[in-house]
Amino acid sequence: MKNEVAIELKCGTVIYLEAICQSKTYAELLEGRPTAKINEVYIGRALERAENQWNCAAALIKPVEMVFEPEHASSFRTQVRIPQITCMALYKSLAPARDKTLFYSELPIVWFQDDFAFPIEESIIKDISQLDWKKLAHDYDG
Repeated sequence: MKNEVAIELKCGTVIYLEAICQSKTYAELLEGRPTAKINEVYIGRALERAENQWNCAAALIKPVEMVFEPEHASSFRTQVRIPQITCMALYKSLAPARDKTLFYSELPIVWFQDDFAFPIEESIIKDISQLDWKKLAHDYDG
């Protein structure tokens, strides 16, 4: 298995997984089918939970929506799903992102994937590696 605890970003910064929280994306959907509007609400809630958990703005790896036409003629809604597992993680760099007088930087990242980690899906690792760490991460003094 590939080491998913450390990811090298395209800018050369190496980030390390500090914490991860996962849940079923549609655990609260008791009735009905997922739609684009419902997904938007769930994505917003996931970002809010990550930001509350780690007390700073989080980055989102935008999920791919899968469209399914109604199975029965009586169904009028098109189903739009995002991956089944919501992942919220805190990543840390041992260097500051912007303020060189500080000691390290962190960024909560939210993404969606088909199965519980581990592994983190390759496409997600690739998307994380493309994040603009210098712009998004938060610097701390330890």
